[in-house]
Amino acid sequence: MSKIMIKSSLFSLLFFCLAGLPVLAEEEPVISITGVKVDTSLFDGEQISEALEDYVAPLIGGHVKLEFVELEHYEQVFSKYDVSNRMPDVFFLPSSQFLQTYQEHGKLLPLSDLLDTYGQGILDAVGDEMFQTQTIDGEIYAVPCLHDQATCNGFEYRVSIAEKYDLDMENVQTFEDLTAIFQELSEKAPDIIPCSDLAYCAWDRLTDELGVLMDYGQTSTVTNLYASDFYRDYCRFVYLWRENGYLLSNDVGLISGNRYVSSPEIFGKFTGLHPGLIYVDSADAGEQIDCIQLTPSFLYTSDTGIMRSNAFAVSSSCPYPEVAVKFLNLMYTDPNVMNLLTYGIEGKHYQVIDEENGIIDFAEGVTRENSDYAQFRGYFWGNQFLTYVWNGYPSDLWEQIQTFNDSAPRSVAFGFQYDSSAVQEEVYECTQVVNFYKPILEAGVGNMDEVLDAFLTALDNAGIDRIIEEKQRQLDEFLAGKEEP
Repeated sequence: MSKIMIKSSLFSLLFFCLAGLPVLAEEEPVISITGVKVDTSLFDGEQISEALEDYVAPLIGGHVKLEFVELEHYEQVFSKYDVSNRMPDVFFLPSSQFLQTYQEHGKLLPLSDLLDTYGQGILDAVGDEMFQTQTIDGEIYAVPCLHDQATCNGFEYRVSIAEKYDLDMENVQTFEDLTAIFQELSEKAPDIIPCSDLAYCAWDRLTDELGVLMDYGQTSTVTNLYASDFYRDYCRFVYLWRENGYLLSNDVGLISGNRYVSSPEIFGKFTGLHPGLIYVDSADAGEQIDCIQLTPSFLYTSDTGIMRSNAFAVSSSCPYPEVAVKFLNLMYTDPNVMNLLTYGIEGKHYQVIDEENGIIDFAEGVTRENSDYAQFRGYFWGNQFLTYVWNGYPSDLWEQIQTFNDSAPRSVAFGFQYDSSAVQEEVYECTQVVNFYKPILEAGVGNMDEVLDAFLTALDNAGIDRIIEEKQRQLDEFLAGKEEP
């Protein structure tokens, strides 16, 4: 600093003192962080926010304010943020669609240079392959959460009901097998709903499902999902199961998949299966849950469902991006941060019962029913592999999940980011068509074949072939670029 600047600073300080005015300290950085919560009963996020602030503030040179939004309302809340231009500084992205939308709206801060300077721990933990899922035009816009990125389709169910009614779940391998199980259960226990919902995906969605890669993304040909024999057969199952009362009625209101599994009048639900799922959902249900794998595992970039594309982004309006990335870096390198966000405060919410193997359980006197932070959702934060393992889970659970990720076949389009700007009008029109017809089909209303035929005609008129052509062109360019030395 020059002598002139020093003298000027001293003069200013002397002036304020002689005038009896307070000397204003430099404002300390504060960043807002928004995550998700799945359980609102007895939930006290304020104490978690305070504990997080106490721990990380000295490490990042700034203060943090953590807020939670219910998972079911997350998209609705962030749509309002988007319109009002009041985005949090650091926030959770539950799907690749969020990434694409907010990047197009200019709401995401490019992170590549910031990660090089302040996020070396993130770069080491995540690796180049997974960053492909959050990269647009060569720039990183979000940091993917580390957990079970691969998936496979499965059906999870309550073991107590299967045993009570002597249901042969061991021989279930297909949709057809489940039909027989649902029929048997309905005959033996009419008051029990066999399946809460029907969610199934055996294709790479390519962001918006208007043109997909079938066969778990192992083909490079973009096709119309809704015109496939697979989708027509899928609709037949929906109609059959709804007609026979095997599926939960659509008029029950908004209810999360996690609450389905803890509802004693429901037998099971379709789910994205991974090695740790049955332990988490058994904890949610308060009894043993088991799961049947119905498809091979696979891995692709774009997933509209929670978990596979979880990531964290920094808002383009964040006043302290360096502090924000320093905080993110802790979520990928510091077990204290991850355990706090996942399990709560040690001694209050949980206790370590096996230090050597990193096993924890509820703190003394605490149960799932009276805990005010029983989330168990490490996959909603940075690096789940840093966290303790809950008592009753396999001690090598994180190793199992890592193997699950590493061994899953990648879609040929893994890392591909589709830009829909050239067909915006067609995308809008086709989305309107899908939003109208798909709920009708999945509700089992009317004649299935007639409704589906009308659906396909409306998609053709809305320009889905133009979308598929543009998506295929971009994918071909992406694949050609990967082949270049």
